[in-house]
Amino acid sequence: MNEHQQSRASDEDISQMIDRLNDPNPRIRAGNAISLGERRVEAAVQPLLRMLDDDDVMVVGAAARALGAIGDKQAIPTLALALKRLSDLAGLVKAARYGYGLSTGTIMYERPTADETSYGRLSPEERHLANVIDEITQEIDFEFQRLGLWVHAEIMNALAKFGDESAIAPIAELLVCPHDYPSPHLRECAAKALSELITRLPATENTLNVLPAIEQRLLSALQEKGGSHPAEQTEWKRANQAVRTTMKTLKSKRRLLSKVLGRPPGSVWNRVLNWFRRMR
Repeated sequence: MNEHQQSRASDEDISQMIDRLNDPNPRIRAGNAISLGERRVEAAVQPLLRMLDDDDVMVVGAAARALGAIGDKQAIPTLALALKRLSDLAGLVKAARYGYGLSTGTIMYERPTADETSYGRLSPEERHLANVIDEITQEIDFEFQRLGLWVHAEIMNALAKFGDESAIAPIAELLVCPHDYPSPHLRECAAKALSELITRLPATENTLNVLPAIEQRLLSALQEKGGSHPAEQTEWKRANQAVRTTMKTLKSKRRLLSKVLGRPPGSVWNRVLNWFRRMR
């Protein structure tokens, strides 16, 4: 096969992969999205952006990863919107987690309302059924959280790869718990993605000027109280350690930029920043 034939065969493969992004099977859609990202196919950007609205979180995560690999900055606003929509949905689900019912055959068991503190009104058989269903709903909830965390991380990691200032705010917003429902895992993912983004930001005056705003976000995250349950303490410590590591990355970036841009440590800009910190 000569070079022209190889190029034509490659183009046909890419065309087929783009067509498979509409396959009814979500695994096929996700697999082809990943393949297109690995090949950095710019022609796939628009179809991949549409996939961020897919009903399957696995497909959404695969599309986000592919867009991050391709690196077309026109994807940033849509990725940011998908991240916000996802976090809003997670907040709604968590808010409703004690108000839903689960249907099993013809029987519906609903969790007790706030004024019902026991299962005293239920027969022994009904209590057993309630406990079984409660275990099932906890497993479903855990699986939802695991998948939700994964797709959050994929979108944030994709945004980080662009190394663009417009990707800062969507990630930084998740350092502080949305909807008053703390998540140490989400904070840890956001901190790690933000650290990666900071290292990729260009060596410009504008980057130096946005670093204080990022620092304030990091400080706000550390001041926010996490979950009080003993089992969560280790997770919160790990999340806050990730925030502190990101703070170190930011300070290293600031020193590097100050050196590259000719800003000595004793510059007016740094004195103003230090004064602002003391005032807080």
